[in-house]
Amino acid sequence: MIEVSSKFIDRNKGTEIYLFESDLDAAPYFNQFVQGSEVKFYDINSKKSNFNSADFTELLKVYKEKIYPAICPAELQKNFDVTRTDLLESGKVIMKNSGAFGYGNVQELCLNNSF
Repeated sequence: MIEVSSKFIDRNKGTEIYLFESDLDAAPYFNQFVQGSEVKFYDINSKKSNFNSADFTELLKVYKEKIYPAICPAELQKNFDVTRTDLLESGKVIMKNSGAFGYGNVQELCLNNSF
């Protein structure tokens, strides 16, 4: 995902076309990013966290540089319908958080580099 997003950002900088729709908030992607990390940053049972570690700092940096710029900003999304399907149809975003894609899927995007 990081590789696809990074390529997308490089190719679409300044175009107002985004890889991800975000339900008006980038938090769902950040949560998925943290949960999908190989490093566990919190332990619910012991009620301990590891958010001040070098690993978490690196995760924040990667998210800020490689994922966040590919997320459609809330200011743009508020002009579209509540389902955000018109964002896909307009070509402003390539895929929705729900899994609905503007075209193809992430694997095809990786293989074809078609952004």
